[in-house]
Amino acid sequence: MAAQLLGIKTRFTNDLGSPLVGGQVYTYFAGTSTNQDSYSDAALTVPNTNPVILDDTGSADIFLKGSYRIRVFDKSGRFIEEQDNVTQAASQSSTDALSVKVDNFETEVNKVKLDTGITVVSKNGSIERPLSEKNSESDSFKGFGAIGNGVDDDTAAIDSALSSGVNIVSTTGDYLYAGDIDALYANKPSGSGFIIYNGYKYPVKPESRINHLWQGALSSWQMGNSDKVSTVQRKQIPAGVTHARRGFVVDTTIYHVNGNYGAHAIKVARNATTTNTATHNMVITLTPSETMLIAGQTCTLMYHCAKGANYADTNITVKVQASKELMQPILRDDGKYTGGNIDLITKSHKPILRPQSAPYLLTFDVPEDASQLSISIDIPFTGAAGVEDWVEFEQMCLAVSDTAFVCVDESDQSIQNKAATRYQSTYQSGIGRGAPIEGGSVQAICSGTGKYAVAISVRFEPPMAYTPWFTFQSPTSGTEFRLLNKTTGANINGQAYDLTNKGVVITNNATVVTGDRLLCHWTAESLI
Repeated sequence: MAAQLLGIKTRFTNDLGSPLVGGQVYTYFAGTSTNQDSYSDAALTVPNTNPVILDDTGSADIFLKGSYRIRVFDKSGRFIEEQDNVTQAASQSSTDALSVKVDNFETEVNKVKLDTGITVVSKNGSIERPLSEKNSESDSFKGFGAIGNGVDDDTAAIDSALSSGVNIVSTTGDYLYAGDIDALYANKPSGSGFIIYNGYKYPVKPESRINHLWQGALSSWQMGNSDKVSTVQRKQIPAGVTHARRGFVVDTTIYHVNGNYGAHAIKVARNATTTNTATHNMVITLTPSETMLIAGQTCTLMYHCAKGANYADTNITVKVQASKELMQPILRDDGKYTGGNIDLITKSHKPILRPQSAPYLLTFDVPEDASQLSISIDIPFTGAAGVEDWVEFEQMCLAVSDTAFVCVDESDQSIQNKAATRYQSTYQSGIGRGAPIEGGSVQAICSGTGKYAVAISVRFEPPMAYTPWFTFQSPTSGTEFRLLNKTTGANINGQAYDLTNKGVVITNNATVVTGDRLLCHWTAESLI
């Protein structure tokens, strides 16, 4: 670039000394990123475009009025150089050498022309090379004009870097970015910097971390695709995820659906025309053995969520909580542990779908003496429900990390094995508990008359993590602890005894006669 922009046609050259054909010259007020006009006439009456586009000789008529910050890019948007506090000085020659700072290294520009195969040492000791050689190497965002101070918008510079084809190694810094963040990460940049996107901070090169929240895969649905919930007993669907609707027992449906970014998501929908606006609470839990692996460490929770067209513009609330007491179930309607609850972090936001590379983030410290950990999500509702009044969650990951990470997912088999220790049932896949179906039920023939005439042994395979909550139902009755006497067609009382984490025995608690056939479905779930 010329030493200073003059009252004559100004010519710009590239690193090889060739005309910067099609180059772009941006003009700002000195010391700022605020555009300031330059002019194409000496009378300063005809403003140039900003940027000024250089002609086929790398030249343009540029007249200045005051003090400027000048930034120069080639026609593809690659940063060339910049100069601050530039003023009009028509007495100087446009062929003078100019010292500028490019990515914190001072170099001399236009003093020499580099020919292929010739190496020149500049005055600061760095090696200048032909442009073709330099472009084959890695570069930084700052090399394309990014500031990296977390305040100035670096979107244009980063997009220029991404479109250049150069391998990007970012220097240390915080880069404010508002472009296509999925495209950014698709280019696999590396380095120690951070991308600040829409209020959240992501490493330029996230590290891989193991997901400790296996239920976050949302791929295990042993209870079928819908269930109703109550305020006196939380229901669990899928395994490891419990639900309660405050104030009433119906009018919320829970679905397993395809997510926006994967095959598994959980949708909590208010049934159409529902007017009750009680909050739905969903809790995802870690057992004591799972919590032990992250106790005393800094962790980050990541997730995606979205909302239906008729879900009101209302904030959901996501809380991470712990308990220092062992085997505390989630039974309270506010989703907290029954005893020893400790709130670790709370964040409220609208359930807006974000780009896949930019999930929601919560970072928190887990107490060293924490025995259990859980994520509690409150979903409020307002007005009368429309047909698309729902909130959806997917890709929920929890790892030992103080920032965003790349999740290492567990295998489907591992998830299924864990799910089996928390929920087991005789109900067929896709059939909700209490459904009027005999398929898969357990049964026995009475060997005597009166009470306790049968002993139906149930074995949990694999064994449950802890002694579970257990119930059984007649196939023709939604009432718990009932057996169907298939011989008479009557539903009779029953009871369970010798309950352990390995199994239980079911018997009749009502009169039968020898030869009656009794059957039921059973459900065991660990709420911890």
